[in-house]
Amino acid sequence: MRVAVVESDSLCRQLMMIFLSGEKAVTAVDGYRNAEEALKRLGEFPPDLLLVDLNLSGMTGIELIRQVKRGWPGIHILVSSLFEDREAAGKALAAGAIGYFPVGNAAEVLRPALEAIGYVDARRAGIAP
Repeated sequence: MRVAVVESDSLCRQLMMIFLSGEKAVTAVDGYRNAEEALKRLGEFPPDLLLVDLNLSGMTGIELIRQVKRGWPGIHILVSSLFEDREAAGKALAAGAIGYFPVGNAAEVLRPALEAIGYVDARRAGIAP
C-alpha cells in the first residue's frame, strides 16, 4: 500500500513517514509539506492512503480533501491534528475523509487503519484477503 503524508511540521512529517515505512502493509511513503505540493505530485504517484494535517499553511486541509476526492475518489484520507476539534473533524468527514485522529494517537490508529484499508481494497479487487 502506498501512503502519503501531508504535514506542515517537518519533524512530525518525518516521524510519521518513519513509522509508516516500518509497517508491513506499506510499500512506499511520500511526504509533502503543504496541499499545493501534494496536489502537484498526486497525479504522478497516487497513494492508497493520504494522511492530511488540517492545519496546513496555504490551502487548508479541508480544501485539500475536497480536491483530492474530486480528482482521485479512490484515495482513502485520514486526517490528523495536534488538537482534538470535533467541528474540524466533522468538516473533514463531510469533505470525504474516512477518519480523524490526534497526532499523539498515530501509532494506535494507523496500524488498524492500514489493515482495514488493505482489506477493503483487496475486496474491491476481488482478492480474498
